[in-house]
Amino acid sequence: MKPFPQPRTSLQPGVMAVTIGCQFPENNGNVVRLVRRHVNTPEWDFKSTPSWWCESGRAMKWRWPAGLEVIATSGPIPDAKLFPIEGQKPSAQETLTGIPRSLLLRTPEAADA
Repeated sequence: MKPFPQPRTSLQPGVMAVTIGCQFPENNGNVVRLVRRHVNTPEWDFKSTPSWWCESGRAMKWRWPAGLEVIATSGPIPDAKLFPIEGQKPSAQETLTGIPRSLLLRTPEAADA
């Protein structure tokens, strides 16, 4: 029997991360804040995969086992789909969603300027 995968130590509540390798391509590149470890429910069941409940300033999409698609700004994301942003700490510039305004304004178009 294989042991359960262990969560990465670089991920903890309050850490900002970018979503990568998501099932739905439109979820890739979202900046999220990790709120807490995800606890599985019938609708949000990731089995033994370590996951986090995250918040984002942009809506994300999930598909429940019954086939229903859910679009929301918070929900569970597996560890493996989160790339932590180094050096990010909460500050007075945070928006109501908990994401620093400077990160929300970063877009590929702005990076080219």
